[in-house]
Amino acid sequence: MGKIRSIELRNFGLLKVVDEEEESSTASPTGYFLRPGKINFLETTNRIVGNKGVRFGIEYFIIGKSDQEESVEFTCKITHPPMTKPKTNKQQSHIEETKLNYTNLVSNDYYAFEYDWEIVQGQWVFELMEGSNLLFKKSFEVV
Repeated sequence: MGKIRSIELRNFGLLKVVDEEEESSTASPTGYFLRPGKINFLETTNRIVGNKGVRFGIEYFIIGKSDQEESVEFTCKITHPPMTKPKTNKQQSHIEETKLNYTNLVSNDYYAFEYDWEIVQGQWVFELMEGSNLLFKKSFEVV
């Protein structure tokens, strides 16, 4: 039995990050995930103009089944059109990250275009799941 009742979207679209750090991960096409110090949303939009340096994503509230803050494990999956990393020729069409957080708190997920080969046009979908239970889905169109 899961601990999450639902996910409430608080913000989405273009954003900027203060004090970003890299954390190694083979699940990421770049070889690392970015961890933000602070996120500031700049524009609420579903349409993302794909350029190097652009960051977009979601901010959400994790509503627990109880009123208490409880530790919870869930998955963020970002599905996107296929991208190919030039150095390895490895093609990828989604990113999955297991997240450890707490219920009844705000959290976020985002993607940063750091390299030209990451910028693929089409639909990008953020999904949040607890086990096999899909809790939330948000789509963006990268143009």
